[in-house]
Amino acid sequence: MNHLFLENNLHIEDSGLPKVVRVTGGGAYKYAELFEKRLGCKLVKEDEMQCLIWGTNFLLNNIKRESFTYSTTPNAVSPKEFIDKADNHYPYLLVNIGSGVSIIKVESETSFQRVDGTSLGGGTFWGLCSLLTGVSDYDEMLEMTKNGQSNHVDLVVGDIYGTDYTKIGLSSDTIASSFGKVIYENEKKKISGEETIKKEDIAQSLLKMVSNNIGQIAYLNSQRYGLNKIYFGGFFIRDHPNTMQRISFAIDFWSKGQTKAMFLVHDGYLGALGSFLAPDEDDLNSNDDKTDSNNNNNNNNNDDDNNNNNNNNNNSIKVKGSAIVNQSTWWKRTTNEISKLFSPKTNTTTTTTTTSTNVNSNNININNSSNNENTIQNVLTKSSDNCECGCDFCNFLSYEI
Repeated sequence: MNHLFLENNLHIEDSGLPKVVRVTGGGAYKYAELFEKRLGCKLVKEDEMQCLIWGTNFLLNNIKRESFTYSTTPNAVSPKEFIDKADNHYPYLLVNIGSGVSIIKVESETSFQRVDGTSLGGGTFWGLCSLLTGVSDYDEMLEMTKNGQSNHVDLVVGDIYGTDYTKIGLSSDTIASSFGKVIYENEKKKISGEETIKKEDIAQSLLKMVSNNIGQIAYLNSQRYGLNKIYFGGFFIRDHPNTMQRISFAIDFWSKGQTKAMFLVHDGYLGALGSFLAPDEDDLNSNDDKTDSNNNNNNNNNDDDNNNNNNNNNNSIKVKGSAIVNQSTWWKRTTNEISKLFSPKTNTTTTTTTTSTNVNSNNININNSSNNENTIQNVLTKSSDNCECGCDFCNFLSYEI
């Protein structure tokens, strides 16, 4: 990673001055000194939860096929069903699964609250799987789950009753105890001398155990707050079929088919995108001036206090301590600016301006002309590896020289 930054001068401006980089998450604090020492760039640390919400809201508001549901049936032919962008998707529950799990109730573009969480998350799966299988690579673990048979490890209802327990609605393959069959399999091993449990079986059982637990906690919180929209994101998911299928199954099971788990196409970029959207110092300072002015006006006209307070509550958010940023100016301006990045098209009007861009570490100068021979579509060719959401941003990223 260090060589990537240095070889491509990603840590400095064109002028040679150190670049200001917005960062978020635990590593933003843990490795800040290392980044600044080795690269010389200045890190601006943004709040992790706030960035997570900003990124999620931006994607749900701007990408037509950002969210989707996943089939509860294992190995379904077309498991994903994309959801059209809604005019208003608030309120909703965001379940962010990293090392642990945070469950966040989101009420608007700028209003949210972390309402629950659990320490049993992606880190739990990774750590236990490494301990029990000897595999340390996360992607390899996920591949192992595809070829495993968790019923070699898990005790299911059929193992106990010999059939379904229809009276309380449990099918014979419902897991009664994760890893509950291991003791019996060990007894068989003593008799036959053959190993009946494979590493793949352990990996799949662990994935189901963690996913089922997260799904149940998420559903209980949705009922607690009266929410029927539950989005799942975070490093744990990574568009992995078994993970999404099991979480979807858990939500469907506990809700008796009334609620569906929803996933995000760009869930791996929520925090990074949110940190890019974060207000800069000019936004904060200009708003402080407006706040002082409003306070003076309020003092001069006490009759309007209640109305002004109501307006302030509706149009502002709190960030960076007590600073207030006006939603109508900062949020809309920032989202409009970043929305320009979500299009592969350049301006087709006649111009003499030269546009410089950097693709795959090669500087390309693109001169727009009246015949549009040098527009970016002509310089770049479309790669076959396109994002399935079909958004302009991902289409642009899939272009190659």
